[in-house]
Amino acid sequence: MKWMLKSFVLLLGFSCFFISMNQSISYATPSIIDFELEMVLKDYSTYDIEYEMSENVLDATYNVPNEPTIKGQEAVEKVQSFIGTLQLLPSTSNMQAVQNVLTQLQLSKDDIHFFKLEATFDGGATLNIHWAGKNCCCNDCQHNNERD
Repeated sequence: MKWMLKSFVLLLGFSCFFISMNQSISYATPSIIDFELEMVLKDYSTYDIEYEMSENVLDATYNVPNEPTIKGQEAVEKVQSFIGTLQLLPSTSNMQAVQNVLTQLQLSKDDIHFFKLEATFDGGATLNIHWAGKNCCCNDCQHNNERD
Protein backbone atom coordinates (compact mmCIF):
# COMPACT_ATOMS: atom_id res chain seq x y z
CA MET A 1 0.00 0.00 0.00
CA LYS A 2 2.87 2.35 0.81
CA TRP A 3 4.41 1.88 -2.65
CA MET A 4 1.01 2.72 -4.26
CA LEU A 5 0.84 5.98 -2.34
CA LYS A 6 4.40 6.86 -3.34
CA SER A 7 3.64 5.98 -6.98
CA PHE A 8 0.49 8.07 -6.91
CA VAL A 9 2.30 11.10 -5.45
CA LEU A 10 5.10 10.71 -7.99
CA LEU A 11 2.62 10.42 -10.87
CA LEU A 12 0.69 13.44 -9.59
CA GLY A 13 3.94 15.44 -9.37
CA PHE A 14 4.92 14.56 -12.94
CA SER A 15 1.43 15.38 -14.19
CA CYS A 16 1.47 18.80 -12.53
CA PHE A 17 4.94 19.47 -13.95
CA PHE A 18 3.94 18.61 -17.51
CA ILE A 19 0.69 20.56 -17.28
CA SER A 20 2.55 23.64 -16.07
CA MET A 21 5.10 23.22 -18.89
CA ASN A 22 2.34 23.18 -21.51
CA GLN A 23 0.73 26.27 -20.04
CA SER A 24 3.99 28.20 -19.97
CA ILE A 25 4.73 27.53 -23.64
CA SER A 26 3.54 30.49 -25.64
CA TYR A 27 4.19 31.72 -29.10
CA ALA A 28 5.18 35.34 -28.76
CA THR A 29 4.02 37.80 -31.34
CA PRO A 30 6.98 39.70 -32.78
CA SER A 31 7.28 43.09 -31.11
CA ILE A 32 7.66 46.27 -33.07
CA ILE A 33 10.83 48.03 -31.95
CA ASP A 34 10.79 50.86 -34.50
CA PHE A 35 7.69 52.38 -36.08
CA GLU A 36 7.11 55.42 -38.25
CA LEU A 37 3.84 56.51 -39.82
CA GLU A 38 3.75 59.70 -41.86
CA MET A 39 0.69 60.75 -43.78
CA VAL A 40 -0.36 63.92 -45.55
CA LEU A 41 -4.03 64.17 -46.33
CA LYS A 42 -5.42 65.89 -49.39
CA ASP A 43 -6.37 68.83 -47.14
CA TYR A 44 -2.63 68.95 -46.15
CA SER A 45 -3.22 68.00 -42.54
CA THR A 46 -0.52 65.61 -41.34
CA TYR A 47 -0.04 62.56 -39.19
CA ASP A 48 3.33 61.78 -37.65
CA ILE A 49 3.37 58.82 -35.28
CA GLU A 50 6.78 57.46 -34.29
CA TYR A 51 8.07 54.90 -31.83
CA GLU A 52 11.59 53.71 -31.19
CA MET A 53 13.12 51.29 -28.74
CA SER A 54 16.88 51.48 -28.43
CA GLU A 55 18.90 49.90 -25.64
CA ASN A 56 15.75 49.50 -23.53
CA VAL A 57 14.87 53.18 -23.87
CA LEU A 58 11.52 54.02 -25.45
CA ASP A 59 10.85 57.24 -27.31
CA ALA A 60 7.72 58.29 -29.17
CA THR A 61 5.98 61.15 -30.97
CA TYR A 62 2.24 61.39 -31.47
CA ASN A 63 1.18 64.18 -33.80
CA VAL A 64 -2.29 63.92 -35.35
CA PRO A 65 -4.76 66.56 -36.54
CA ASN A 66 -6.95 68.22 -33.92
CA GLU A 67 -4.91 66.91 -30.97
CA PRO A 68 -1.93 68.43 -29.19
CA THR A 69 1.42 66.93 -30.15
CA ILE A 70 2.96 64.81 -27.43
CA LYS A 71 6.53 63.53 -27.35
CA GLY A 72 8.84 61.41 -25.26
CA GLN A 73 7.67 59.15 -22.48
CA GLU A 74 4.29 60.89 -22.42
CA ALA A 75 3.62 59.65 -25.96
CA VAL A 76 4.94 56.10 -25.51
CA GLU A 77 1.74 54.63 -24.06
CA LYS A 78 -0.50 56.31 -26.63
CA VAL A 79 1.67 55.16 -29.55
CA GLN A 80 2.03 51.62 -28.15
CA SER A 81 -1.75 51.41 -27.87
CA PHE A 82 -2.16 52.64 -31.46
CA ILE A 83 0.42 50.17 -32.77
CA GLY A 84 -1.35 47.37 -30.92
CA THR A 85 -4.63 48.13 -32.68
CA LEU A 86 -2.95 47.75 -36.06
CA GLN A 87 -2.21 44.05 -35.49
CA LEU A 88 0.91 44.18 -37.66
CA LEU A 89 3.09 41.12 -38.17
CA PRO A 90 6.08 40.62 -40.46
CA SER A 91 3.78 38.55 -42.68
CA THR A 92 1.13 41.29 -42.97
CA SER A 93 0.65 42.26 -46.61
CA ASN A 94 1.21 45.89 -47.57
CA MET A 95 -2.43 46.24 -48.58
CA GLN A 96 -3.65 44.86 -45.23
CA ALA A 97 -1.25 47.08 -43.26
CA VAL A 98 -2.51 50.17 -45.11
CA GLN A 99 -6.12 49.15 -44.55
CA ASN A 100 -5.49 48.55 -40.83
CA VAL A 101 -3.99 52.05 -40.45
CA LEU A 102 -6.79 53.75 -42.38
CA THR A 103 -9.46 51.85 -40.44
CA GLN A 104 -7.97 52.81 -37.06
CA LEU A 105 -7.72 56.47 -38.07
CA GLN A 106 -11.18 56.41 -39.68
CA LEU A 107 -9.80 57.49 -43.04
CA SER A 108 -10.24 56.38 -46.62
CA LYS A 109 -7.44 55.89 -49.12
CA ASP A 110 -9.13 58.70 -51.08
CA ASP A 111 -8.24 61.07 -48.20
CA ILE A 112 -4.51 60.36 -48.54
CA HIS A 113 -2.03 62.39 -50.57
CA PHE A 114 1.15 60.81 -49.13
CA PHE A 115 1.57 57.67 -47.02
CA LYS A 116 4.66 56.17 -45.41
CA LEU A 117 4.72 53.30 -42.95
CA GLU A 118 7.94 51.71 -41.73
CA ALA A 119 8.00 49.10 -39.00
CA THR A 120 10.89 46.99 -37.72
CA PHE A 121 10.21 43.91 -35.61
CA ASP A 122 12.44 42.55 -32.88
CA GLY A 123 13.51 39.66 -35.12
CA GLY A 124 14.76 42.08 -37.80
CA ALA A 125 11.84 41.72 -40.23
CA THR A 126 10.47 44.98 -41.65
CA LEU A 127 7.41 46.46 -43.31
CA ASN A 128 8.11 49.41 -45.62
CA ILE A 129 5.22 51.01 -47.45
CA HIS A 130 5.42 54.32 -49.32
CA TRP A 131 3.09 55.92 -51.78
CA ALA A 132 2.36 59.38 -53.09
CA GLY A 133 -0.64 59.96 -55.30
CA LYS A 134 -0.61 57.57 -58.23
CA ASN A 135 2.92 56.40 -57.44
CA CYS A 136 2.19 53.70 -54.91
CA CYS A 137 5.17 51.58 -53.91
CA CYS A 138 3.09 48.63 -52.70
CA ASN A 139 3.63 45.77 -55.11
CA ASP A 140 0.75 43.77 -53.70
CA CYS A 141 -1.98 46.38 -53.59
CA GLN A 142 -4.30 48.13 -55.99
CA HIS A 143 -3.48 51.75 -55.08
CA ASN A 144 -1.67 52.29 -58.40
CA ASN A 145 -4.89 51.75 -60.29
CA GLU A 146 -7.21 53.50 -57.87
CA ARG A 147 -5.43 56.80 -57.21
CA ASP A 148 -6.38 59.94 -59.12
